[in-house]
Amino acid sequence: MSYASLLDDGPFLGARGPFPTPNPSAGVVVAVPALSGATDGTPTADGATDVTVSTTVGNGTLYWAVVTNGGAATNAQIKAGSGGDIVVAGSQAVSGTGTQTIPLIEGLEPETEYEILFVQTNSLGSDSAQASVPLETTA
Repeated sequence: MSYASLLDDGPFLGARGPFPTPNPSAGVVVAVPALSGATDGTPTADGATDVTVSTTVGNGTLYWAVVTNGGAATNAQIKAGSGGDIVVAGSQAVSGTGTQTIPLIEGLEPETEYEILFVQTNSLGSDSAQASVPLETTA
């Protein structure tokens, strides 16, 4: 795709002179991540192993946070790893579409109900909607 194909013939008169007007129909399409199919993996006494979630976008960062049962956290809190009802949190790079595996979540109380929240930020900074899955730790 050439630079010219991204522009139409109309000028944009900005502070520094005439600039070509962008042609939105030929612009770059940015995919916003979509998460689905979250699983709680294998619950343990203090967390879980092999927790998974699937993504449609193969770049950026996958963030996760465990919140108290019925708790909540905003995307910003999940990405910061603190705030809201977050008990533990983490992140990992996303290098492909499909199933993403979090090998180990720990630091939780035994026999307690939690919820795992996920959000992905793509390489251009767009966030997915949150995905979630319940988690109950074992004895």
